[in-house]
Amino acid sequence: MRKLYSFFIAVGILLAGSMLSAQQEELIPLEDLKPLEISEKVLNPFGFSYGLNLNQTFYHDTALNQFLLIGAYRPFAMLLINENHLVTARGKISYTHYEKKIASRKQDEVVGALELFNIDYNFGKNQRLKAGRAFYKMGRGLLFANFADGLEFSRVASWGQYKALALYSAEYGAGACAISIQGCGSSSNPFNVVPGQAADVTLPDAGKRLFYGFEYISPGMFWGGRLSALALYSQDLNTGTRANGEKYTFNPWYASLGARGILFTPALRYIVNYYYQGGSTFNQCRTSGGATCTNSAPGTSAETSISAHAAMADVNYTIPFFEQLVKPGVVAQYAFATGDADRVGGGTPAQASKSGNDTGFYYFGAFSGGLALKPRLHNMQVFRLGLNLRPLHFMYYFRNLAMSLKYSRYAKLEQAGPTSDPNVAIGTAATSSNLGSAIDLTLAWDYRSDVKFFYGFGTFSPGEAYKADKRSVTTVHLFSATINL
Repeated sequence: MRKLYSFFIAVGILLAGSMLSAQQEELIPLEDLKPLEISEKVLNPFGFSYGLNLNQTFYHDTALNQFLLIGAYRPFAMLLINENHLVTARGKISYTHYEKKIASRKQDEVVGALELFNIDYNFGKNQRLKAGRAFYKMGRGLLFANFADGLEFSRVASWGQYKALALYSAEYGAGACAISIQGCGSSSNPFNVVPGQAADVTLPDAGKRLFYGFEYISPGMFWGGRLSALALYSQDLNTGTRANGEKYTFNPWYASLGARGILFTPALRYIVNYYYQGGSTFNQCRTSGGATCTNSAPGTSAETSISAHAAMADVNYTIPFFEQLVKPGVVAQYAFATGDADRVGGGTPAQASKSGNDTGFYYFGAFSGGLALKPRLHNMQVFRLGLNLRPLHFMYYFRNLAMSLKYSRYAKLEQAGPTSDPNVAIGTAATSSNLGSAIDLTLAWDYRSDVKFFYGFGTFSPGEAYKADKRSVTTVHLFSATINL
């Protein structure tokens, strides 16, 4: 009993002492409470890391009627200077193997390139300068998204954020790699996987040219809305004239306005962009088998103006009823780009229209329009409805497994004009604007931060706008695994 009594006395003395000690210390007023100041002292002036990114893709297309194996092996090194500036170097070794030999291609091909070599220089709290070879992108990426050499300055201010860039892209000849997503020299993969890009985009080879761009995004406004404006000019360095008098110089400029925000509820979000394209190009004008020369002598190219339009709009809705179960989301998308009724093709910017202004929209960026068709947004309107799910998010190993299902409908704007697909009927042979429909299913699984898997399935059913003998259904399977070492 005495021991128990002594224990309670000891506890009481300790509590009394602690209370007395607390009374002697002055409490900090609530208004003076603040986070600890971050030390600006550099502890590690240099930090170095390196590794290897391995991407292996298996691709099957019923139009090719064979399997395609694509390997992309990217050794990289990064140097962090003063814990603030980052120097990045990344090479790329591409290996392509066709199951069957194609007449115009090698069955096996290995090419190499210096894909990235740049510095991110951060000065001030909200300013950054990127210089060197990098993947540059403007806006949503439709007008420009590609590898190039150049400079990009970006800044975040109270009145908005903006960036300005000046870039150079080049063709380095058949024996070396061009700075292009599509491959190296004479090589041009029908499918290529680039980190951070959608599986169904097709980017053009920019060629040898300069790009100057400016982009502005306003601060948040009513209902979280933001406005944006974008301007881009491209100067073609290919100014020569061929022996037959043809010129392929293409000097476009673009202006874009956009808006994004929420509609009534944070679960319903929208983003819309409009694009106008102006500038100059050259029409077809030949002595025989070509167009009637309207403003130049026969055998020479006719310079003409460009006047084209495009728009993209997305509405995303997060369904609240099953959010805890599968985190569902619905997306509705619409996009269009103008064409030209007397164009002979939709895949080239010059020597395509026969007379008058060229009203066919052409861009240097990315458009996600379907895995089986992979269309360029040219003389086309696209209606898409999709469902996104994370069906196993409550399981640790599958928390980052995402699934999407989309249905797309395609139609021409100019019935007689071409699209990016040469199998579409044009001119007097075009009797319909119905380009067909597609279904896309994708599974993306980020198993770990350094291990990722992707599966894509796409099917495209051509409509009456296609030539009668080109209306077979195309089905695509794609499996890709990416590992960072």
